[in-house]
Amino acid sequence: MLRGASRYMILWRRFRPERHWLLFPALVLLFIALVGGARAGGLPLELNGARSILVVSPHPDDETLCCGGLLHHAATSGISVFVVWITGGDASTLAAMARFGRLSPDADTYRELGELRFREAARAADRLGIPQGQTFFLGFPDQGLENVYASCLENYTSSATAWNAAHYQGSYRRGAGYDACTLREILANIIEKTQPDIILAPSLLDVHPDHRAAGYFSLQAASLAGFHGRFCRWVVHSYTGWFDRAGLLDSGGIAGGLKEFHLNSADLRAKAEALGAYESQWLFRDYLLAKLGIANIEYFDCLR
Repeated sequence: MLRGASRYMILWRRFRPERHWLLFPALVLLFIALVGGARAGGLPLELNGARSILVVSPHPDDETLCCGGLLHHAATSGISVFVVWITGGDASTLAAMARFGRLSPDADTYRELGELRFREAARAADRLGIPQGQTFFLGFPDQGLENVYASCLENYTSSATAWNAAHYQGSYRRGAGYDACTLREILANIIEKTQPDIILAPSLLDVHPDHRAAGYFSLQAASLAGFHGRFCRWVVHSYTGWFDRAGLLDSGGIAGGLKEFHLNSADLRAKAEALGAYESQWLFRDYLLAKLGIANIEYFDCLR
């Protein structure tokens, strides 16, 4: 499938989608139709009986990439959907340089980037049908969650923002220190507050260190909160490429097995529109194309 998609990849890179943002949702759907990428074989992930869903997103955009179609489907079916963004995605030097025109971004620039990405995340959630009051921004350090996970005794200091605590305006707990115990307690508090029937969290098989750490934090917080619902995990970054997330989950030996959620046309369009909200991420040549390997199925492994 990758070989067959190569000619479309070349055309996409030449097209430069950031110059034609109004066409973006249609281009996403066209790419899916041409390339496909859906891998069938798992059992369906059923939402029957679910009253609420919580997705744990390491960075703004992960909630859309992993589960945007499912979240839209749930939200428009009367299920309460909640999103928690752990970091602001504020440590990307390339994005900070390109967005703000600064060759050597300083801490203030990275903070501006974090504020921008939080605004983008709010727009993306709105396009998925998720009310503003059902989203949580934690403001923990991008590219630093593994370091946070390492200790409860000392606050980690972000190499980008130079903060060692959550200082973004609108943070769920402003001033919360960047340490493991604090983050676990905050996530557990959100689980207790939202009472989800399903938690969607990053897989421990994801190759991004922030995603793996977020997966561990989510499992521990669920246990701390006494969660007894379905705990399902997803992959955005895999060793074998964007197009084989299902294969990575399926090969992980998870007792629950691979689950699939099939997106209808409305879910696909909402997901495309939500992804389009992340304008700061259009700066990377292969970013959008790589992340369009989602096709019309979203994959999960569920522990129960």
